[in-house]
Amino acid sequence: MTFGATGGFAAPAGWALQNATPTEQSERATASSKTGNVTDSELYDKRKSWTCTFKAKVDYSKVAPTIPTEIGAIVDNILLTSIQINTTDTDFATMVLSGHEHIDGTDGTTMRKIAHNIMLTKGFGANAFGCTGGTNVESGSCSISCDHAETKNENGDTAQGENYNPRIEVNVTMNGSGAAAPAAYDETSVDTPTENAGFVKSSVSAIKDLAFTE
Repeated sequence: MTFGATGGFAAPAGWALQNATPTEQSERATASSKTGNVTDSELYDKRKSWTCTFKAKVDYSKVAPTIPTEIGAIVDNILLTSIQINTTDTDFATMVLSGHEHIDGTDGTTMRKIAHNIMLTKGFGANAFGCTGGTNVESGSCSISCDHAETKNENGDTAQGENYNPRIEVNVTMNGSGAAAPAAYDETSVDTPTENAGFVKSSVSAIKDLAFTE
């Protein structure tokens, strides 16, 4: 028996793997008889999808942990299509990396990728991800992702993949009013709730479109 988390994306500098979830999936074709019973089946285009959760190993006085620099890149033989970072003022940062690798077929090696330039400022505590306003940051999250398309070969397995629509989404909550999105982001929502036994807070959500080379 194996104890502990293992597999998938290797831990970037400053992170400890918390859990890794591999999911193997195949598509299935069937042939039926004249009365609708399945007489034969064929599995094809098998792949393994990975979701790996990491937690920062360093505190606020140390160097911030490293984030994979490009979305759409092949990292540890896995196509990286999602980076999710969550931070709060009372905990170490968490990062979830998601992607897939092919068992039958291939995405190829010429898929588009792009640097996102997002960096953590610290491994413990809340990060603002460029948002401004308010006073202290209570929580901040950042999602870096892209979509992925594929075409198949004569046997139904993936012959080539391509990435498109890269983007960054941030959600930040601050004490006080006036939270605002970073420059070059589209500010999609700002909330400033109040309550009779609490401090005023403001939350901002925003998105920035990146662009793969055409």
